Amino acid sequence: MQRFSALFALMAMADVALANGTTPRAPARAAEVPAATAPFSWTGFYIGGHGSLATGDTQGHVTDPDGLGFINTDYELSGALYGGHAGYWYQLKGSTLVVGVDASYSAAEINGHSTCVVVLNCRREVNALATATGRVGYTWDRALVYAFGGAAWGSVKTEAVDNVTNGVLFTASGDNERHMGWTAGAGLSYALGPAIVASIEYAHVDLGEETHTLRLYSGGVLFGDPIKTKVDAGFNMIGLRLAFKFGGAVGWPVTLPTN
Repeated sequence: MQRFSALFALMAMADVALANGTTPRAPARAAEVPAATAPFSWTGFYIGGHGSLATGDTQGHVTDPDGLGFINTDYELSGALYGGHAGYWYQLKGSTLVVGVDASYSAAEINGHSTCVVVLNCRREVNALATATGRVGYTWDRALVYAFGGAAWGSVKTEAVDNVTNGVLFTASGDNERHMGWTAGAGLSYALGPAIVASIEYAHVDLGEETHTLRLYSGGVLFGDPIKTKVDAGFNMIGLRLAFKFGGAVGWPVTLPTN
């Protein structure tokens, strides 16, 4: 009987609540604060890959023996390069100014050729490029525009073959010579996510002048004295970069509950 009495009492209380226009309320849930994005920070290390197209020119003139000083090998260069890069950005505290350093290495196929001395095909190729640069930029949250400048090293090869047999009768060939010069350019980066950065970049590269020594062959047999020629090369390139950034704040949206 006591159980039935308690049940009837609860039902009566519910009828009174309905009569007064009220309904039982569920326990209050924690409110949510709308998502807010912390300011993105460019500070941190990065590592990635890149690919570029290049176009430029090269000049060369024989310095030894003296009697061949009239021979010039000037022609255009074009091709592509691809490789990896790594660096570090530091965003000044409370500022939109960003400074950094960057190093890169690329395998390259930037080449050109022309007819020289009537019966010869003179060829030159940049087959590797390394750079070390300082960088400074201005950022708008996830966008960064920057300029850079620094040192460049390139591996350049020169050779000449006869046009008739494509080098069977005559070849003048040298080793890959290391050139040292400079590079400068500008770029635009954008953070696609918390740690993924895509960039488009333009650079001018001047590899300076070095002496190339060409050894003479006929039918694969070495003969005569080597020919020495002064060679320089320069080109412009534009390419894309994709890098993984780590370290520093990422500023990704976070929703936090409140009591």
